[in-house]
Amino acid sequence: MAAKPDNSTVVPASPHFFGDQIRRRDILTSMRDGSRPDLFAGFSGRPQLRGSTELGGTEYEDGWGALCYQQKPDTKDNDLSFRSWSCAEGLACQVVTRPPERGCAFVRDR
Repeated sequence: MAAKPDNSTVVPASPHFFGDQIRRRDILTSMRDGSRPDLFAGFSGRPQLRGSTELGGTEYEDGWGALCYQQKPDTKDNDLSFRSWSCAEGLACQVVTRPPERGCAFVRDR
């Protein structure tokens, strides 16, 4: 790592990979049990609701660094697809793309 720090692996996998493990586990469980698996993948950057209890409060769901959507003051201007993309308590969505106003959850300014 010292010789070529920009060409090294620091983490074992991406947040997208970790966030998708619940879906992958459910597919394997369905196949094991002989039922039809749900192959729907959804957004790779934000796991589906089926993982929210296991991933809630982590960077994969609504924790620090998670993808979020900054709600506009007038609700008719909001994209309903991203309504649930919020931030955990104490964090705020800081916009990184326009439009739509997607961002990352960071520590709220004091």
